[in-house]
Amino acid sequence: MSEKTVNLESTIDRFLTSIPPGYYTIANVEGLKKQLKSPQTLLVDVREPSEYKSGHIPDAINIPLQTLAHNLEQIPHDRSRCAVLFRRLSSGNGSNDTALIGL
Repeated sequence: MSEKTVNLESTIDRFLTSIPPGYYTIANVEGLKKQLKSPQTLLVDVREPSEYKSGHIPDAINIPLQTLAHNLEQIPHDRSRCAVLFRRLSSGNGSNDTALIGL
């Protein structure tokens, strides 16, 4: 692995671990809905494999958030494609919400 790749992975690791809970929100819900209808959109479920296996959005791929920096090759580098990263949040009261991690 090249030094450049190692630096990129460590930079992404630092960024992902520095994101405070609840930081990302969806500012343009209609824009996101439109983007999700595009066949060029790649859905990345960043939950753990056991959570993914218990149920997931059709066609979403699973790359656990903790391993994302080491699995960047699974996300196309083609700029005509868009990757939407998401995960399920569980609150103590039993409800589930979806959190958008990145777009």
